Amino acid sequence: VFLGYMDSSIGSSSPEEGEADSEIMRFGGGNRLGYGWGGSGLKFEMYNQNSLNWTQILPVEFESMDPEVQAVYERYGHSFRFGQSMEAGAKFHLFKSLAISAGVEGAVVFPRHIFWPWLGSAMIYSGLQGGLQFFSEQIIEVSPVIGPALWWILKSGVSYGYYVLLRDDMNWPFGYETPLTVESFKLGAALTF
Repeated sequence: VFLGYMDSSIGSSSPEEGEADSEIMRFGGGNRLGYGWGGSGLKFEMYNQNSLNWTQILPVEFESMDPEVQAVYERYGHSFRFGQSMEAGAKFHLFKSLAISAGVEGAVVFPRHIFWPWLGSAMIYSGLQGGLQFFSEQIIEVSPVIGPALWWILKSGVSYGYYVLLRDDMNWPFGYETPLTVESFKLGAALTF
């Protein structure tokens, strides 16, 4: 379960020409699965995460934007919109109670939620991920050394491929419109009590 806020002023760079500056608030929930190596203290884990979320995108300096960009913001309005996100990353456990992580996320924000086409698309993706999970777990049992890396490559590859397909068609393969997408790099630290 998560709650988040994103703003370009948090990062080190400002939007490039042709890009719009936004404030983004979102909440949602999902699942994170991972495998790795190590013992009770020092360990390294690679993970894949999928989530459903609701996102509000607010423009910064709306009046100075091109009319085409303004039209996109007007389509989304100020309400929270349904979407999906996929993330691949790694977590390094320094101690039993301290870990640092890095990940890459692709999020899709739908202008409207059209349930049945979305469900069909999500079922195709979930079926692929489930099949890969079963196949990869067999590899991990046979080879605990290389299995986690192969699991991460396969799961993250399918997640990235699905994200790329959704960037152009929000309910791939059922042919609707192009959604908004947010790509981000995440750094984090976690304390476990």
